[in-house]
Amino acid sequence: MAIQPMADAVAGRTASSAEYNKVTANVRDLDGRLSPVETRTTDAATGNVALGSRVSTMEPKVNTLVANQGTRGSLGTVYAEIQAQRDTTASPTSGNAALASRISDVGRQAVYVQPGGGTSQSIPNNGVAHILEFPTARVTDTSIVTPTGTNNTGFVVKKAGTYSIEMAYRLTNNSAGVETGLLINDVLKTGMSGGVIMGVSMYNAKLAVNDVIKARLYHSSAGSRQADSGAGDWSHIAITYLGPGGS
Repeated sequence: MAIQPMADAVAGRTASSAEYNKVTANVRDLDGRLSPVETRTTDAATGNVALGSRVSTMEPKVNTLVANQGTRGSLGTVYAEIQAQRDTTASPTSGNAALASRISDVGRQAVYVQPGGGTSQSIPNNGVAHILEFPTARVTDTSIVTPTGTNNTGFVVKKAGTYSIEMAYRLTNNSAGVETGLLINDVLKTGMSGGVIMGVSMYNAKLAVNDVIKARLYHSSAGSRQADSGAGDWSHIAITYLGPGGS
């Protein structure tokens, strides 16, 4: 029921019973309206006490969320930061595409052999370590190295990064004091001694563009020796690109 309009009281004049009845009717009407509100606000499940309990439960969670996400400040909104991460991922210089370009060459390899036979390199027993020749290409990849020198005595690095270098060399017959070695820019880096017919060397290195890889062999046999590569390409050098990093 709607509130009933009432006439204003006039000083010195007795209020009419009709106006009085309107007052009591309006009071009852207000009481009827407020009773359900009171019931709801005092209800243990849905009232003020329950609401206060829920707020108390949520408050530490909100505080934790603010602590974890920060107050943003000059950093911008979370969505702006997410967009910045997406932009970085898609960046051609620092994103996935850039990463793919850095690792796309990993595992590339070049393999050259000394096939042996009557025309193979002769290595004298003159007390000198001789630079080895690998005239036959088995696997070429000029994106990482290119051969240089007569019969491929050196291999020029074309892509800077970390490389694995492995060589083996077999001689025609038993030899004395066989020593092999790997050189970078004519500086001996590693080698092996003590073989009687075959020598091997392995080396990992971070190389720059135009660095030159070479292999050498020394022996102290009674006479000159030649390569005897056999059916398995025993006399070979394998250069593998491992990636842009390393030391």
